[in-house]
Amino acid sequence: MIRIPSRSAGATVALVWLMFLALACGSAMADRRVALVMGNAHYGKINRLENPLNDAPDLAEALRKLGFHVILRTDADKGGFDRALSEFARKAAGADAALFYYAGHGIQYQRQNYLLPIDIEVEDYNDVEFQAVNVARVMSALERSSGVKIIVLDACRDNPLDRRLTQASRAVSASRGLARIDRTEGLVIAYATAPDQVAQDGRGRNSPFTEALIRRLAEPGLEIATLFRRVTQDVYERTEGRQRPEVSISLLGDYFLNGGETDALAWARVRESSDAAEFQAFKARYPNSPFAREAQYRLDMLDRFRKVEEQRVAFEQERARERERAQREAQEQDRVRLEAQRRIFARLEADAARDAERRAAERREEARLEAERQAAEKREAERQSAEKQDAAREAEKLAVQRRIEAERVAAARREAERVAAEDLARREAAQREADRREVERIAAQKRLDAERQRAADAEADRQEALRIAEQSKEALRREVEQLAARRRQDGDRVADIGAAPVALADPAPGLSRRFDAGLTEAERREVEQRAAERRQALEADRRELARLTELRKHATPREARRLDAAIRKLQSALAARDKPATAQTP
Repeated sequence: MIRIPSRSAGATVALVWLMFLALACGSAMADRRVALVMGNAHYGKINRLENPLNDAPDLAEALRKLGFHVILRTDADKGGFDRALSEFARKAAGADAALFYYAGHGIQYQRQNYLLPIDIEVEDYNDVEFQAVNVARVMSALERSSGVKIIVLDACRDNPLDRRLTQASRAVSASRGLARIDRTEGLVIAYATAPDQVAQDGRGRNSPFTEALIRRLAEPGLEIATLFRRVTQDVYERTEGRQRPEVSISLLGDYFLNGGETDALAWARVRESSDAAEFQAFKARYPNSPFAREAQYRLDMLDRFRKVEEQRVAFEQERARERERAQREAQEQDRVRLEAQRRIFARLEADAARDAERRAAERREEARLEAERQAAEKREAERQSAEKQDAAREAEKLAVQRRIEAERVAAARREAERVAAEDLARREAAQREADRREVERIAAQKRLDAERQRAADAEADRQEALRIAEQSKEALRREVEQLAARRRQDGDRVADIGAAPVALADPAPGLSRRFDAGLTEAERREVEQRAAERRQALEADRRELARLTELRKHATPREARRLDAAIRKLQSALAARDKPATAQTP
């Protein structure tokens, strides 16, 4: 082990750092990247698209973050398309990477791919060759780059000539989609979908292909083939297998669109570092970089510095170990001496501590007993107070409950009395109303019965009067015949009595009889008198019978029986009075 005095070691370290800083070189020029990004959406004569005006700016921003000088053009007409390609061709000359991106309508015609400016007027496929932009011109501009050449075509959409662009898509071709570009030496060509197929415009901000490309460009360390494979997988999953991008790569080595940083940027970041691992990582990542030699030189310098530093550290460590050893010996002696003193003091302190602990334990015990006694007294007082309070609260609660119960019972009694009174009043009112209605009904029924009875009595009287009149008429006729017979027997006035006509009027009041010249005046008066007497007797009996019948309606059962007997007797008399006249009928 070589030992270097500490002052010499410090000077050596400073010298190494000065050499390291003096050998540091400036960063080299970063690789130059150029991109032309175009998005056409607002077509004049064919259907418009939605997403290209989002796709192009979003991709341009992503490329700028990766160090590209971006030429962005949107809604370019034919002249704008040509000017953009001219500018791109100039800036791509000698560039380390040149990228062309197009989002819009594309068409395949005679196995050639054409990109459509927004002012194109396609009547038939003859206009395509002269008004559209052949992808071969784009490849011509890319050929001026001395580095990686990349074409990205998000243009394989529906054919506007065949379908009149009724849906939001970007392909125009006699065959579906775009044709595969055959000459791909030194190129990376990415199609949004497989050749002769169509791609979706998307319903979000970006088309499925551009959205996946922007997302994958943000991931550092993806080699370009890996990047586009992941883009293909993303689009395939996003469209559920309806769209599958295709990539053609013809590169001899790996290329990173987002290596995290370029070799120049990486060198600018690590060149001031003193960490050998960073230089080794730089060499491994950029083995062909012009900064790789300088990185190796820095590694050699750091290795020398490391060795010097290791010697210095070893010397310092040795000196530190010697100092530590001397310190340990001195400390050991001090420790032995102090340990002896400590044991003596410890024994004395232990004795004193035991006495103090014993006295403290006694005091603690006394304090504990006193505290327990006070606590017990306090708990007893609290318990008695709590019991009193509980008893008071219980009594108050019982009183409140009794008062509430009494109030509830009184309220229930009052409510029951009120309900009973209301119910009684309702029943009495209902009963009065029922009685009133019953009285009215009985009175109405009595009036109706009386009217019916009067009508029946009047009809009976009329029938009776008719019957009596008939009987009287018949009796008179028989008497007249008897008188005439007696006269014939006596021989008086025989000639005309048998055939004499008799004319009898109704036996009503003022009854008159007309006899022929065979009756004497005395005989006529006798006949009329007997008829009048009979009518009077019958009328008197009829009135009496009507009176008894009316009394019978309102009589008690006992009186009704008596009246029934009188009515039957009167009816029998009337019937017996009629029998003699009936018996004399010839």
